Amino acid sequence: MAAGRLACPLRNAAQRTLVLLALGATGAACTVPDQIHQVSGILLEVRAQDLSFADAITLRMSDGTTIELTVSPEVARSPNHPNTASHLRQHMSAADKVQVRYRETPLGPVAIEVLDG
Repeated sequence: MAAGRLACPLRNAAQRTLVLLALGATGAACTVPDQIHQVSGILLEVRAQDLSFADAITLRMSDGTTIELTVSPEVARSPNHPNTASHLRQHMSAADKVQVRYRETPLGPVAIEVLDG
């Protein structure tokens, strides 16, 4: 499996919420600080089961590598720049460059914020 790729992305909001809650509970015992990473590029794919919440995205960076990220519900609820699944698809169809802030988890990278350009 390539780095940054999920073998089986979480398919619905209930699964994402349960995993994020479990990770939060187990993360409290971890001594490594929770680092936030950032990448930028073009969205190649947005997977979602509804218009509001994206399940996963695939991003192609300027060097040509791709990264697949599970999308946290907080992406659509961001007070600074909410990005629903339908809005992310607009970015994808226009080939707009986006910046993705994410956390590494035992299950792979989880996007917590998606910003324009």
